[in-house]
Amino acid sequence: MSELADNTASYAIVTDTMCDLPGEWLAEKNVCAVPMSIHMRRGKVVRDYVDVCVPDFYITLAQAEGELTTSAPSVEDYKGHYQELLDKGYEHIISVHASSVLSNSYSNACAAAQAMGKEANIAVIDSKTISVAQGFIVEDLVASCSAGVSFEEALAHANMLCAYAQLYLIPASGYSIGRNGRRVSGPRGKLHQLLTRMSGTRELFVLDEKDGFVRIASSTLLVRLAGTIVRKMSVYSHEHGPVAYAEIGSGMPRDLAMIEKPMNTNEFEKRRIRISNMCATTAVHVGVGAVGVAFIPDGLIAVLDTSA
Repeated sequence: MSELADNTASYAIVTDTMCDLPGEWLAEKNVCAVPMSIHMRRGKVVRDYVDVCVPDFYITLAQAEGELTTSAPSVEDYKGHYQELLDKGYEHIISVHASSVLSNSYSNACAAAQAMGKEANIAVIDSKTISVAQGFIVEDLVASCSAGVSFEEALAHANMLCAYAQLYLIPASGYSIGRNGRRVSGPRGKLHQLLTRMSGTRELFVLDEKDGFVRIASSTLLVRLAGTIVRKMSVYSHEHGPVAYAEIGSGMPRDLAMIEKPMNTNEFEKRRIRISNMCATTAVHVGVGAVGVAFIPDGLIAVLDTSA
């Protein structure tokens, strides 16, 4: 993802691959996506978006024996990408990352900018979220850059958006996540997952910017959890106005269809921006068949490029 065109703007845009924006779109929009890593069995490590194709990875994950793990890009990884962009002539870089509560991506990016002595040139943003909600911030920066918005204004607007993006996530059947977004482990965690799998119970989590993932509901009916999400969107819309939303899934289109059913309501104004595949890194922790919805006040992203 680092083979970018020569500098056509005063600032470059960097993110990690937890943004769940399509790789082709990121390349087209000249966004540098630094890959997260997935640690397979027998010491094999693959890079998200680079070494794995998401639909194929879902099959691999479903058949995997034992639990896989993930890791953020290293400080050296970020230093390499930042230097490449500066060498291309960019004056500034805006770097957007997965929530610091869930990943070391943000802290490693900060350390890279500091080690290079480029804190004044490289602005590192903690999106306070992940997935399609993080993608909102990246897309907003792309729209700002395309519209000729200055580095300072684009940065201020992106930081403001971080406080508004909302993410609700329903892991796959038999999966439960801790506050850090990782699949729960240990005897109690495994017992809980076994019981939920046997009962067919699914759990709904909201991502809180300070506390991480918080479980807010559970049900054996996916459509009931989807209804809870829609009610949350309705309350949010009454406070902030019409919402733009994106749906995300990891390999089960029929489950996404279930999520969409309760959206057929006139209780509030909404606009669906896109449907995205969940990146391999997130899928490791929430399983094949996870679904989610992210939303944000539509008025804040009126110039958003929706081609993703």
